[in-house]
Amino acid sequence: MRMKKKINNQWIVYFAIFGIGVTIGDCINWGYFELDKSISVIDALTLFLTVGITLYIATILDRQFKNEQQESDLIVEQISEVSALLKEIDALIRQESSYNEVNLKIHCIGLAKQNLFEFLKKSYDKNSVDSFEKIFKEKQKKVKDLLTNTPIDKNDLSKISVKKGVVKYTDERIKEIVTEIYSFRTELFKIKLFATTIT
Repeated sequence: MRMKKKINNQWIVYFAIFGIGVTIGDCINWGYFELDKSISVIDALTLFLTVGITLYIATILDRQFKNEQQESDLIVEQISEVSALLKEIDALIRQESSYNEVNLKIHCIGLAKQNLFEFLKKSYDKNSVDSFEKIFKEKQKKVKDLLTNTPIDKNDLSKISVKKGVVKYTDERIKEIVTEIYSFRTELFKIKLFATTIT
């Protein structure tokens, strides 16, 4: 209903501008020019057809721009979601946390990845998107391994321990995870830049 009212208002504005233009043109007496005040039917039809086509093209382009903007916004939203999950993981590893909660965050990153690359593949070059997806998967796997894989060697400084569903990371492992999260977020920034600048 609001959209229809907006379209009606646009047409009123267009006709008002056209009417003002005709009135001004009729009222102004050009000293140096003699204007023929008569206009043929064909010229009038040509004029209205030209104006109509111009308005139609402008409307189509505006609609297309809005659709592209919405797609871009959805992609940025998915990237922001992954980035927020990585921030939450960063906070969780600095304290004793539920192992299930850590796994849930990793799982949510996987879900967000599916949505993100689904949107990207609809709008952008497949080769570029595939290369970003490959990097994303590598980073996701690296973070997951650092969060969940315990080294076999008990003397390994980068180990993690899980007791009664609570996970604790050594300082060395935290450093590795934080470094990988930072690297992951850098790749997310590159994807965001790609999605918001390429048309």
